[in-house]
Amino acid sequence: MRLTFILLTSMVVLYAQAQTTHHTPGGTIVHLDSRQQLPAGGNRDVIFQEDFADGIPTDWLNAESNGIAHWEYRGLNTTPNLETGTQGSCLPAGTTGQPIQSPTQGNGFVIFDSNWWDNPDLPCTPANFGTGPAPGPHYATLASPIIDLTNYYGVGLEFYQYYNGYDVHASVELSADGGITWFEIYNNDLINNPSDLNDHVLLPIGQYVGGLSEVKFRFVFTGLYYFWQIDDVNVIEIPEFDIAITEPSYGDFDIYDPAHPTGFEFMEYSRYPYQMAPLLKFSATAVNNGVYENYDVRLNVEIKDPTNNVIHSAQSLEGLYVWPGIPQEVRAGTFQNPSVLGEYSVHQYLTTSSPENLTDNNHDTT
Repeated sequence: MRLTFILLTSMVVLYAQAQTTHHTPGGTIVHLDSRQQLPAGGNRDVIFQEDFADGIPTDWLNAESNGIAHWEYRGLNTTPNLETGTQGSCLPAGTTGQPIQSPTQGNGFVIFDSNWWDNPDLPCTPANFGTGPAPGPHYATLASPIIDLTNYYGVGLEFYQYYNGYDVHASVELSADGGITWFEIYNNDLINNPSDLNDHVLLPIGQYVGGLSEVKFRFVFTGLYYFWQIDDVNVIEIPEFDIAITEPSYGDFDIYDPAHPTGFEFMEYSRYPYQMAPLLKFSATAVNNGVYENYDVRLNVEIKDPTNNVIHSAQSLEGLYVWPGIPQEVRAGTFQNPSVLGEYSVHQYLTTSSPENLTDNNHDTT
């Protein structure tokens, strides 16, 4: 991140180049951006993987309560093919929706297209609900085969998704007994709707099913309208200790905060007029991608001036426990940036008193 102060000769105008961050909701949901990907290749053991290159495998259970609708495969030779996402009626006439942008989208993906099943052709209004081949609401599940995790305790389930729901509960469930009983570990209720085209989700599941031999997972679409696209599903071994920083911020924007009179106070910009030098408010989300809890997790901050001198440093006053799959917000105070023209860099990183197996995802610098 960089803050730049600019001199404006004729009038004071805010150069509103807002920063964007990847949403990380609470609960057991961890959404990763490019800085937090787990290492590939020899640094992790892929226990199970499915990229749907050959369609939906026969050992996956594809079911929907009305017996007509189902999860569909989009591939090179399917109709429609992998260049098409949703076909539902809630689109401009003559168009189809975008496909997921997962790493292996080029060899196919799966979709539950609730809007199309309920109403493929007529105008997208409540009066036309239920006019399609399989009227909603839908209850559609796509379940994996049994996976043997006897020798694995640090385990994560990861997948890519593109989701948009109208009146929907889209969830992931686990079974520890081969599919007899199920329990929910994730839902899309709290993410941005629609999601990113390439939303990467990592769910630590070792605390639920590590060491067990008859593990299954399934994607569950419950409700009415729009779609859920899935690709690149992996069950992977994850490190014992791995704390990662997400959503680093030097603003404190909260449109619902009653203490903010207009609702737009402390928005995060990359450039400010020197007359409006910002009060920086440091925060981030600490995500535990490992097996065991991290303790004494703190946010550390350094601000460097245009000559690369450190002009401010701070650390969280209180160290937090961060459990696997339960993100925690960490803060490190405030700083009034000086009104001297130039480029300032913001460096934020996490420290912990626990061991740490991966350190390349602990910091955010420019």
